[in-house]
Amino acid sequence: RTPHAVDRLRPEHDQQAAYPPRNRCPRTREDSTAIEQSSAHQPALRYCDTMAAITTQEELARDATGAGARMTKAVLKQCAVDNEGYESPELNDNLYLHFKGFRKIENLEEYTELKGLWLEANGLRTIENINHLSKLRCIFLSRNLIETIPPTAFRGVSSLVMLDLSENRLTKLEHLADNCPNLETLNVNKNALPDAESIKELALLPNLKNLQIERNELKGEDIIAALAAPPQLCGINAAGNPCVREIPQWRKKCLCVMPLLAYLDRPVFENEREAALAWQEGGHEAELKCKQDFAQRKKDKDKASMARYRQWQKEVRAQHLERKAMSVDDSVGARLDREAREQRRDTEESLRIEARAQAEADAAQIQSGKILSADKPADHRPFLPKNHPEYMEESSDDEDAYLKQAYGITDDLPPPPKPKASKFTPKPPPPPEVVEVEEDPVQEALKAVKEVVKDAANEAKENNLPNEQVDRVQESLYLYKKQKEAKRAGRLARERAKVVPKAPQQKVWTEAMDTQLSALVRETCFDFEEVAKGLGETAEACRNRWSALDGVVEEGPQDFGGLRGPVAGVAVRRGD
Repeated sequence: RTPHAVDRLRPEHDQQAAYPPRNRCPRTREDSTAIEQSSAHQPALRYCDTMAAITTQEELARDATGAGARMTKAVLKQCAVDNEGYESPELNDNLYLHFKGFRKIENLEEYTELKGLWLEANGLRTIENINHLSKLRCIFLSRNLIETIPPTAFRGVSSLVMLDLSENRLTKLEHLADNCPNLETLNVNKNALPDAESIKELALLPNLKNLQIERNELKGEDIIAALAAPPQLCGINAAGNPCVREIPQWRKKCLCVMPLLAYLDRPVFENEREAALAWQEGGHEAELKCKQDFAQRKKDKDKASMARYRQWQKEVRAQHLERKAMSVDDSVGARLDREAREQRRDTEESLRIEARAQAEADAAQIQSGKILSADKPADHRPFLPKNHPEYMEESSDDEDAYLKQAYGITDDLPPPPKPKASKFTPKPPPPPEVVEVEEDPVQEALKAVKEVVKDAANEAKENNLPNEQVDRVQESLYLYKKQKEAKRAGRLARERAKVVPKAPQQKVWTEAMDTQLSALVRETCFDFEEVAKGLGETAEACRNRWSALDGVVEEGPQDFGGLRGPVAGVAVRRGD
């Protein structure tokens, strides 16, 4: 073509864009230079692009001789790029060459990594020049003019798994078993296969699983045996052949001779296969009985499945109720633990108050010079200073005996009660082999008194107090410590003798609790179980408290647990 022809093919807006408009003048000298340079280069660039596109179109289009389009390297590269492939041939896994009008397969030597090749709807008359594609797994050759399969057509293509030869002019299947041992799917729909002799090649394909052979010219009773020859065949599409219409009980006969068949123009179910086998053995009566038995077995199976489901429902509901009861028990246990903690806290507080009051009373007695025991007066001897002529040294044994006699402490104390065993209490570890001797609490108390008196004497000496004042301090501290330790020992003895449980404190209903009770009663419509959950009390206690609040207002509006009577003399009922 000449440049004039290229200009005629260029669109009008491209021609206008290639040259600057005449009615506009450049403002500066630099603008005019840039416009001249762009005007000089743009026609050449557009000319090259247009010529390349026209060359590709000419190779794809038919020439004057009618030979058809050629499969050149440039065309193959352009087809790869157009279908999101690569310009480098060895990088392409799939190559789409369908609907191009090719007459011959050629120039595929560089595409060694192909796994899928599409050559549908071309003008191919033979299969050639693909023996180097050793990795090819799928090839689509439908809608061509192929009449025979050459002996060397698939030589070297041993990895082929799927072959599509539909809508061609094949009259016989041949040369497939030797070259394609791994073939699993074969599509030969809409060909001209006439009889069982033309498809005997199927028996030599050990891995064939799916066969599509619709709308051919298959006839004869031996077609069923030819189709049953592949050992692993499990799917057949054979609709549109004369044998399907001419052979009586076609489907049942195929199911009887092909035990692995799961699809024959439609899915094959187990009841249909059993009915076909029964028909083969006993005719239509056996087939009918087989269908009835299958329906009864299915019904029994469904009933058993429903029974198992109902049993599972009962178990799940029982587990749910058990978990709910456990949660209720946990809430009650938590409430009891909370009450026990509050009771223990109150007891400790009362003990602290009592101890503080006792300490203040003892301090007052010390200041007045009189120290008496809480149980009985202390039978103490007069304290004599060391420089007194009647002062005598006393041994520790005599002092211990004196304290025991003065405060009524005996050694034969009863053993403490054993704690009650609980099923939730873990088993105690085995006792150690070494036996430890437990010290007497009285001896521990006496030792503590001695240490306190000794420390007080040392402190008085360090402070350089007068002798009389030091003696008085020592006497007071001595008697005070003896009294405290004796009381502690007596309390320990009483606790060992008998543990008296403290009487439970009576619940006091406050005004705030009455208000909350009234609100919950209205919300739950007198469901005292829910009211008890909200207040943390028992349902019986809530019901009794609500009954106590119920009454008649005699004079003026009164307050019933946060509920105000509307007018004087009007009966107030529950829920009002």
